[in-house]
Amino acid sequence: MALVKQRLKPTEAAERTRLTTEEQVVYDDIMSNGLQNKFDHQLSDMRTSHDTKATSLEKIRDEMNLFPQSYERSFYRDFINSGMDSVAAKSLAEIIVAEKYECIDQKYLRGYDIANRLIPKEQLFRSRRNVLRAPVGTTYYADSDNGSDANDGLGTGAGNAWATVDKFTESARSAGDDVILRGGRTATYDLSGSLSTTSDGEPYNRIRVSADYGDAWGDHVNTSGTATVTVTHGSKTITASADISSVVSAGDIIYISGDDNLRFSYEVDSVVTTTITLFLPYKGDQTGSGLSLINMQSPPIWDDGGGASVRVNHANDDSWHWRGLRFQSGNATKASGVFDVSATAFNIIIQDCQFISSTGGSTEYGLWFGNEFGFVDLIDKCRFYNFRRSIYPQQAGSTGEHTTLLRDSLIDGNSVTSSQGILVGNSTGITIEECEFKNNASRDVQLGGYSCSVKVLNSLLSSASPYFVGAGPGSAFHITDHNQDDTAHIWFSGHDTVAFSRSGLSRQSADGAGSEYSIKFSGYDTLDGTAYNETTGVVVFNYAIKHDTDQFTVDVWLRTSTTFFWITDPTPDELFLELAYRVHASNKARYKLRSTGTIDMNGSTAWQKLTVTATPGQAGVAYLKLYYGKTLEFIDSFYVDPRPEIYKS
Repeated sequence: MALVKQRLKPTEAAERTRLTTEEQVVYDDIMSNGLQNKFDHQLSDMRTSHDTKATSLEKIRDEMNLFPQSYERSFYRDFINSGMDSVAAKSLAEIIVAEKYECIDQKYLRGYDIANRLIPKEQLFRSRRNVLRAPVGTTYYADSDNGSDANDGLGTGAGNAWATVDKFTESARSAGDDVILRGGRTATYDLSGSLSTTSDGEPYNRIRVSADYGDAWGDHVNTSGTATVTVTHGSKTITASADISSVVSAGDIIYISGDDNLRFSYEVDSVVTTTITLFLPYKGDQTGSGLSLINMQSPPIWDDGGGASVRVNHANDDSWHWRGLRFQSGNATKASGVFDVSATAFNIIIQDCQFISSTGGSTEYGLWFGNEFGFVDLIDKCRFYNFRRSIYPQQAGSTGEHTTLLRDSLIDGNSVTSSQGILVGNSTGITIEECEFKNNASRDVQLGGYSCSVKVLNSLLSSASPYFVGAGPGSAFHITDHNQDDTAHIWFSGHDTVAFSRSGLSRQSADGAGSEYSIKFSGYDTLDGTAYNETTGVVVFNYAIKHDTDQFTVDVWLRTSTTFFWITDPTPDELFLELAYRVHASNKARYKLRSTGTIDMNGSTAWQKLTVTATPGQAGVAYLKLYYGKTLEFIDSFYVDPRPEIYKS
């Protein structure tokens, strides 16, 4: 048998000998940015993306340099309204705009360098065969206790993992890149100074920064050896069969075995012997006693170190997903937020994150977005604590053009002077669903500008003055199920307050799915392959269904006109019904039941149905949605009968 010679990848030292002295400097910068791990097509996409971004940043930078007063004006007004004297307000506004200018300038220089020096040189080295690359994928790892930013980030071991999240965000990235941060660490994941992003993802393929949900390090602890637990849907209390305080602590992230921890993991508020109290009510799929609790440990932490100008600067970088981190602020004058999304940053998702202030300063903000068109699509299962303003969206385009979904979150002002849960600024839309606001000294939800649109659904607002509409023309405030009472509905417009009540909507069709009533839907290529929420998928319809406590079933009929339009069928995660209703006899949180069936689009043109069956714990109103989120493969066109069939099972 003839022996086949294997071509071995040369070492970095051997590769460097093939380059000139000047090229060796570029080679080192290429390696530090991880470009050697990218496929050729990724390099081409990244070069185009970063070049476009640099051009946009250059324009913003030049405008800020020429007209700084126009940027300072909005900050100045805000500080004056907060009670600051005019001299101090002017000084602080100038400082913040100068910091933003410096951030934009640095991001421009970095993006220009990546697009016009590093990537072209890497492509040249490959074409000349100076280097032999072996792209390894897009998942990186960081361990703040054991890692080093001198490592390659490609494994969980101490010799591979990075130490900070900065190493990931501030280097060149491509769509679909991930970094997984190990939990339960003593050290934080911050480098000195602000954390900045550098690259764009895609709406259907975001760049992700995430805690270790998949247990890459094997740190997750099944506590059933100490105690099993009992859980109740909609409750913040978990009861253990024995003292569980030795294996679960306040601040840990836990989930119940059998649940998807990406959807149903929860932060622990306190543990007293056999009683675990959560910050948010449990909404998972498990119920009853004898269950196993899994402890994911405390979340990875990014800390500002108390710096007034130190923050997460998420400016001009699109399509990022932040999940499972704790952002800590220790400066009382952080007026543009510990997490700042601005300067045309689109398609940002923030889930399972905590924003915590240790000072409760009079101008300290948590999540701030919207200035110069910064868009956060989804804030989901997050907690805000001890801020003057927890969430401050403003100036994000025309009303209705873009709406943020704030869902299943806790906004606790801790009675900070003049604290507001959320202040909705100019030209901003936001939907608030199943949230809790408390201890906000001024307002839980406030409209503070013109052309604002706010919808609040099934949320608790317990502060002394929960709502305030100090808005100009074009603003509207719609409240459904006020304080989780599904008979209480309120509407505000401008400075007027009008209360109204409605009986809900019952729909029933007995004649099957008739094509004359159908809605045609065609897919598009910005969907990300999951219909988990309104930001990654499309809500085809949304109905309110009034019901009693009897079990009932809902059928929705769908079909395609030709199988030729489909390559693969949508999965149950890409096309499903969601029915939100209350399963517990007294708890007000709604359980979201999904259909599990599939529709055969590439094999049949017959009408087919998706089905959900609910067993309510109390009478009230349920909400039925049809979600679609399949990334476009071909034409992907289908029809849906908008008349659900509703009948008692």
